[in-house]
Amino acid sequence: MNKVKIKGEGFDDFDIEFIEPLYEERQRLSTLIHRVRTPEFTDKKGFLFYCYDIAKAITGMSGKELNVYNDIKITAISVEAINYLAKKK
Repeated sequence: MNKVKIKGEGFDDFDIEFIEPLYEERQRLSTLIHRVRTPEFTDKKGFLFYCYDIAKAITGMSGKELNVYNDIKITAISVEAINYLAKKK
């Protein structure tokens, strides 16, 4: 697990733990990230639908644990997950 600082507008910065995703989880996250970036998918289910899944996968939290965060923070977690995965070697 890696502690990551989540920053954004409209909320105070907070730290959250990200898992160290292995191949299969990285592949699944890559698919979700692609869907967030593709209007074909977001027009059908909405942007947040995939953000929830990305945040859940990258943190390893249950839905109940993740439910304490509002939509703005869920989106910020997802954006940071995208940046986090892009930096991986």
